[in-house]
Amino acid sequence: MMSLLFFSVIYGLVTLHDPKTENGGLFLAEYLTLKKDNNVEFSEQDKETFNSKLEKAKVKKGLYRRDETRTERTVSHDEITGMIVASRLLGTTHAKEIWDYLTSHFFIYDFNYSRPYPAFHPAWIYFWGEWMDSYWTKVFYPLAFTNIYLATKDGSQGQTSGKLLYFTLLKRDSFLWQFYKVRMKKLYGDEWVKSVFSIYFSKEEENHPLIYHSRRYKYD
Repeated sequence: MMSLLFFSVIYGLVTLHDPKTENGGLFLAEYLTLKKDNNVEFSEQDKETFNSKLEKAKVKKGLYRRDETRTERTVSHDEITGMIVASRLLGTTHAKEIWDYLTSHFFIYDFNYSRPYPAFHPAWIYFWGEWMDSYWTKVFYPLAFTNIYLATKDGSQGQTSGKLLYFTLLKRDSFLWQFYKVRMKKLYGDEWVKSVFSIYFSKEEENHPLIYHSRRYKYD
């Protein structure tokens, strides 16, 4: 039985060993991705957690902090990935607003206005653009392919963070998703989703939502 204590309207989806994690938005998107792949309906708790977190972290339309407590920390590609993917899965308007902000500000995403330059690798722009049905971002496809290839060369336990990011980033109807799955299965075996989540979240118990759903993953 999963516990609601992992769902925070401030941080997103937290972990037992880090209840104020700065990655709660990405963890929430990973959780929603697992549920989607497992054909499990999203709950009102899922929607409330996401909507409340973003409302509290909002600076202005399309611009958000990591969470409401982190007023100085910059926002990385992990958090933007979490926000865009979760929004698209839940059917909210946040993703479009974030994408509009990114494209209208030349991908400068800095609520403190202290970093007047784009800070994101073009590959991330491709992946976000896929979620937003943007055709011009396909120019970065070769970089995206290369990034996935490099990220899935190593099966060591210390190299799982990037692999989980691609698990969340990749559209399920894309060639890159098929390529990624083949690579991951080769590295971690038939139950590769369960393995990678168990490695990265090794301090969590069975009742954590990410562990619970990854151990029940529906493979093709």
